[in-house]
Amino acid sequence: MKRVINLLILTIIIIFVLLMVSGTIHYSCIFKRIFNICCPGCGLTRSFRCILNFDFIEAIKYNILGIPLFILCIIYIILLIRDVIIGSDKGNKLVLYIFSKYYILIICLFIISMI
Repeated sequence: MKRVINLLILTIIIIFVLLMVSGTIHYSCIFKRIFNICCPGCGLTRSFRCILNFDFIEAIKYNILGIPLFILCIIYIILLIRDVIIGSDKGNKLVLYIFSKYYILIICLFIISMI
């Protein structure tokens, strides 16, 4: 059952990323529409596109958190692939442990990126 859930999560992530990077899905930021300021996620899609084109300077200009989040997404996808092959749930437990231990740091990074 864990293998099926991990495979489903992996499939959804890959499809979503491919649709976002290819430009098939267009959306506007609800946070920006309501409060008229950029949220921590504004520019991430453009930043990810720049990273895939090896244009790291432009990626940083769009969103400073783009490169670290891209690396974390790649690591999480690799962990999910490993979990699907092995049939374990260690990748999800590791991610939950990291978020539970360092949530203050993560929140601070999001706040700093908004400034």
